[in-house]
Amino acid sequence: MNEFNNVHDSGFAVRGGPSLINAALLACGVSVAGGVLGGCKLVEATNWNLEQLHGEGGRHRRAVELESHLGYFVGHTLGQVGGQLSRLGGEEVDGSGEGEARQVTSADALAASEEARAAVRHAGGGVSLKHLVSPERTCLGQLRDLAAYDAGEPLVAALQVGWFARLAVDDPWTLCRERAVLELGRHGRRLELRPGDLEGLPAGVAVAQPSQVAASLATLMEALRGGSAGEIEGACRELLTLPLDLFGARRLLRGLTLLLGSEARHGAARPLLLETTLRLESICVGRGLNLAFQDTQPRVRAAAMEAGVRAVGPQLLDDFLLQLKYFPEEEERVRLFALIAEHAPAILDADRAANRALEVAAADLAEAGQEAAAPADRGGARLMLLYREAVGSHSSGWVSGAALVALERLAPEGPGGLRIEAWTAWINDGVRTDPADMAEPAVPSEPAGPSEPAGPAEPG
Repeated sequence: MNEFNNVHDSGFAVRGGPSLINAALLACGVSVAGGVLGGCKLVEATNWNLEQLHGEGGRHRRAVELESHLGYFVGHTLGQVGGQLSRLGGEEVDGSGEGEARQVTSADALAASEEARAAVRHAGGGVSLKHLVSPERTCLGQLRDLAAYDAGEPLVAALQVGWFARLAVDDPWTLCRERAVLELGRHGRRLELRPGDLEGLPAGVAVAQPSQVAASLATLMEALRGGSAGEIEGACRELLTLPLDLFGARRLLRGLTLLLGSEARHGAARPLLLETTLRLESICVGRGLNLAFQDTQPRVRAAAMEAGVRAVGPQLLDDFLLQLKYFPEEEERVRLFALIAEHAPAILDADRAANRALEVAAADLAEAGQEAAAPADRGGARLMLLYREAVGSHSSGWVSGAALVALERLAPEGPGGLRIEAWTAWINDGVRTDPADMAEPAVPSEPAGPSEPAGPAEPG
């Protein structure tokens, strides 16, 4: 076949052919082609497409110029080759097989570059205007593409976090916000977030204004132009002390990403820039998840619970149990109880470790002639909360079933199965702790997020 079609996940077709590929490879040379095929170069195509898909306020555009990966590769490479050829102006190169020498001018280079670009456009490999019936589905496909890139590359990771934090809050489609939130959880785990990172700005703290954010970035850029190592470190430290909301943190992260890309100028400062970038990524992930807990859609709030556990660890699950009134929807509670069942081994291990620590502390107090207070039975209180959800008249069949599965995983000594009567008898036979005996949650009951809007309502 002279042509091939590769239908992309994002909803548009990549069209090309052997002649296009050969022309690109011949024009670029194997060494240049290999360099441009790196992950950083390809992720720029996805970044371009996401920028095109989102207008002001996060709304999806229907008429957009989308770039295929092949088209971006060829177009970007031809741009590099055009610049290289233009620098050959005035040099002598071999003639066409006759042993003669001829003069290559800049006009020759530009003409060759334009001719190659025209071939790319004719083959359908360049930028083209698309009229999308379902831009939200295209956006979801682009998010999947973005998530597939290697986050081990610092520039890729920063770009991923910036987009996921933005779309977790601003995208108008629930499924896009849900996917972005789940990806934030993956990055939170990479960044080793702590529970406090999800709390948002403290109440009463004034958010840094855009002018302050811009000034801090300008100070860093000025230091990088010729300042000492101490001045660069001070600029980075000042930047991180700003009380940043999600918008401010994203803006700084974008600026640091651009600075990291100019390694030729800032190579000596790269380790410090990388450290600052990672901290900004952590702020973006934490602020994004904090706002996702306040989303208007239960599906996104449920995703925020899953992402929070992935980012911080299963110790958050007890806090969520104590805050069930803030997660009233069936989808949220089913997801929470499924997470408890999934992480039951880690929860039980943590309980055993806590009990051993309490026993040691009680023994030390006894040797000193003091009496230790009776510790709260978090395990028993957790079982009672789940049992109440399983038998509650307000619980649907899905919620009740999910609660019973979690009970079975946390109490292997229990009757097992999904028969409420058996669990009721087992609960009544033992002495169970009241849920009020559980310790206070580590996360505020009403998360205090930055003064940004929660996720938008579904489009009509």
